Amino acid sequence: MRKIVLIFPKENIISENDVFHEKQKVNKNNMRIIHNNNFEVFREPLGIESIAASFRKKGYDVKIFFCDLEEISDDEIVGYIVENGIKYVGISVLFDRHLEHALILGKKIKKNDNYIFFGGPFASFASYEILTYCSKWLDGIIVGEGETVNVKIADAIYSGNDFHYIKGLYYIDIEGKFVQNPHEKKIDLDVLERPERDFIRRAIELGYRPHMASIYTSRGCAQQCTFCTGTAFQFFNEGSLWRYRSAIKVVNEIEKLIQEFNIRYFYICDDNFYGYGDAGEQRILDILKLIKERGIKARFHFEMRVDRISEEVMLKLKECGFVDVLLGIESGVQSMLDRWKKGVTVQQNIDAVNMVRKCGLNLKPGFILFDGDTNLDELRENIKFIREMKLYEGNSILDLMNPMQIFNGSAIKKEKIGFIKNIDVNLSEKAFTRSITHYEYEIVDARVKIFWDSIKGKIDEISEMFNGDMIAAIYANWNKSDKKEVLSFVKNYKKVKKELPIIVLDLCDYIFKVIDSGEIERMDELVEYRYNSLISKFHFDDVKRILNLALNEEKFH
Repeated sequence: MRKIVLIFPKENIISENDVFHEKQKVNKNNMRIIHNNNFEVFREPLGIESIAASFRKKGYDVKIFFCDLEEISDDEIVGYIVENGIKYVGISVLFDRHLEHALILGKKIKKNDNYIFFGGPFASFASYEILTYCSKWLDGIIVGEGETVNVKIADAIYSGNDFHYIKGLYYIDIEGKFVQNPHEKKIDLDVLERPERDFIRRAIELGYRPHMASIYTSRGCAQQCTFCTGTAFQFFNEGSLWRYRSAIKVVNEIEKLIQEFNIRYFYICDDNFYGYGDAGEQRILDILKLIKERGIKARFHFEMRVDRISEEVMLKLKECGFVDVLLGIESGVQSMLDRWKKGVTVQQNIDAVNMVRKCGLNLKPGFILFDGDTNLDELRENIKFIREMKLYEGNSILDLMNPMQIFNGSAIKKEKIGFIKNIDVNLSEKAFTRSITHYEYEIVDARVKIFWDSIKGKIDEISEMFNGDMIAAIYANWNKSDKKEVLSFVKNYKKVKKELPIIVLDLCDYIFKVIDSGEIERMDELVEYRYNSLISKFHFDDVKRILNLALNEEKFH
């Protein structure tokens, strides 16, 4: 039988500027201890599972390695590939955090008799840079949707035919030229096989009991937000910018996952679940009708724009278990929304937040604190918006304290960074990854830079106290004889977490006051004093003490 290996590589933190929730990842502690329905930690890679389904439909034997979940070594993966004579290896570079390990692992895997391909959104956007850096061993990058192209290339390889003409493939030719083949057409989502669920099955084999699954009901987005890559990714395939699956296909898959794995929480991966126009809304209503008719009891997370809010539909969503919604608010300042081409108003943001709360759904706001062009008045207004709308309620204030990140593929990357032509192939994998991700940019208003430089260190310190790995380790490993201290920690931890918005927002206001007073030369001294006063007032010292004690204990090493 023709064999295929697909790999979902490890996630590595690229920069200390990574946003708070992106510093967490799947591992044995947070899988087992924190939340089985924490979609920011539990990342089921639907893309690679969907590709596996397409391969298996054609009769291929597919093995998927989930490197973080399985905590498997590179040598074990290489050994499996060599022992089984695998010719075709596909490595998913879904996010920038997957790239470093993909580069390291790919180089180890490469032999004269096998072929290695990268795929995924980040690999698609950074195809020139990656192929230039890996020209000696990477056979190509599959851009856009991978279900059709992967199978076509594998068919050619196992048949002994040339694959370089296949649509959807970028590669470096024998003369060293970067070749971009024409793009493949978009796939009819109702024709695609359901994604395989190797990730859940493997988690169960390892002793976990995941009650969450990812699912997609549509693909794409038709908006033009300058910071986002969702729309840009759609241009790697020919066809509509937004497509959807039929309601019956979606609900059939939900029902099957409940029956097979006892799934109780579904993370809907759609960029824009609600969609566009009457057809988009009718699809939602059809999905809800089928869920209700079949008596399906589950909870759902979904994402939508603020300009598609309808009280009637939101109440029906809530009734059917759609209780967690991420709204793309991004800012409470009109000039910032306009600069980012959001196509919405601050009032629409306010109305959407109020509507979500009125209907009883849990709000998770997508939010950007500032960008390189933000002035101090805009920043001050944005923080005021956070406070007045209480966006931190039910969320971490830390998730609202992130500056804009410039991602490969976004319009703002083209505007601020441009196209990188000179690639240093002698850089280490880590240094190369850093060079094409998380781009640094100038903060035009010097006062905004002073603000961020003054508060970032404190935000980072607080973030460490609420790092999922750290808390999970304490719960999982604390000596049973120290139960009283654990309970004391939990009590103080919850108290500090509740008061965290007060601490952070007070510190923001204080920094503004120092800037306004002109005492900038004393900023470090004054902020340190204020910060220490705040953490002492809210018993933060007790939490820090226990965390430091726990992490320094031999039993945690």
